[in-house]
Amino acid sequence: EDQKKEYTLVLKGFISIMKASVPKGTPGKVLDEMARAPLKEHGLNYGHGTGHGVGINVHEAGYSITPTSEVPLIPGLVGSMEPGFYRPGVGGIRLENIVIVEEDPNNPKNVIFDNLVYIGFWEELIEHSMLDEDEQRWLSNYEQECSSRGRSFAKFFQ
Repeated sequence: EDQKKEYTLVLKGFISIMKASVPKGTPGKVLDEMARAPLKEHGLNYGHGTGHGVGINVHEAGYSITPTSEVPLIPGLVGSMEPGFYRPGVGGIRLENIVIVEEDPNNPKNVIFDNLVYIGFWEELIEHSMLDEDEQRWLSNYEQECSSRGRSFAKFFQ
């Protein structure tokens, strides 16, 4: 039960960023705080950044989602989205995806994140009663997209 709760809290942080629309130029630290908020509400946290640029050097400059990042989010940036949680001596959870920052089609002054990778989440570890209606809708849409691409979590572990 603890593992399901922790996995779901990390997932809530992931979803909060993926649903966010923030002004262009918002520093990465604002999104980092959003990702950590569900964990922090339960006195939990993680000791790494939430996202970094990806490319030739793996941790590319120009995209940074950490507690101290002042790097502005602008359209076209590509990076990781990887909130997590770790219980010393037991193990950890990291939900990771690669995303692109795009202009929000509903508000051109804002940016949103879009997935570049579609692999489903581990259904057995999601405590759906902890997700609100919007989070459930986002997760359902994401899982449908994963399934349509043949990328559901279960497919990889059959």
